[in-house]
Amino acid sequence: MVLCSYYFEVCFQFDCGHICNSCNRISKIPLDLIDINLTPIVGAGVTRIFLTWGAQSLDLDSHLTGPSGSGSRFRVFYSNKGSATSLPYANLDVNDQTSYGPEIITITRQDRGVYRYVVYNYSNCNLPGSDVLSNSQASVSLTHAGQTRTFPVPPRRAGIVWTVCELNGINVIPVNTIASANVLPE
Repeated sequence: MVLCSYYFEVCFQFDCGHICNSCNRISKIPLDLIDINLTPIVGAGVTRIFLTWGAQSLDLDSHLTGPSGSGSRFRVFYSNKGSATSLPYANLDVNDQTSYGPEIITITRQDRGVYRYVVYNYSNCNLPGSDVLSNSQASVSLTHAGQTRTFPVPPRRAGIVWTVCELNGINVIPVNTIASANVLPE
């Protein structure tokens, strides 16, 4: 089957407060490669972390750790989704297990202390020396304090744990390392 490439414009205008007057021109993209993920615009004081990836790894997992207020740390991930309305004021909105994502974590209130965002290659957790995570085309988009930053997975690295970044107040501290240890950082 031969697919043609076209110039086209994608415009979204929703009255429900999600996207207004956002237009982007996308050109010469085969029609079977178009993948659009929409997420509501984050309000003031809200942080959104959006993970996507390619077909190579079926299940990448988002993990967020942060201060729990009792001196210990919380962890939001697939088996502890958290809460947006009570402690830890962070939740896993979307969990994908079949490639591409997205996985979305939203922080609705950030307390004092360091928050750490990590991606775990659950599909290859028994292969800590694998480079599948590094070749997964994973990308993290983080919207925090009115700024959006994108972190592509580091290329040509072996490991199953990608420590993407830390948040401390309004500061985003890139870490962007991949480790082989089957231990997730707190």
